[in-house]
Amino acid sequence: MIAILALILVILILIVLFVGMNLSNISSFWFFRTFYNVPVSLIALTSFAAGILFILILLLVIKIYKMSKKHKKNAKSTTDNDKEDQESAENQSDED
Repeated sequence: MIAILALILVILILIVLFVGMNLSNISSFWFFRTFYNVPVSLIALTSFAAGILFILILLLVIKIYKMSKKHKKNAKSTTDNDKEDQESAENQSDED
């Protein structure tokens, strides 16, 4: 637990150093409108966070897709088993 907290602290210190050293580097960029005098470090960290967000959404969609595919497969096998049970019941009644 202490190691995880220390790792988080080190990561936060590195982020603060990165932002602090690059505050003077500014740029303008366009994202549906033009933003002027935005720090480059803010653009980099925002794009990194957006990438993480999109990956998490993609993983969620893939997981939901696989679960629905598995559910359809289980439903089909259940229906097949029900048909087999009905056929075997009919065969037994015909034999009697």
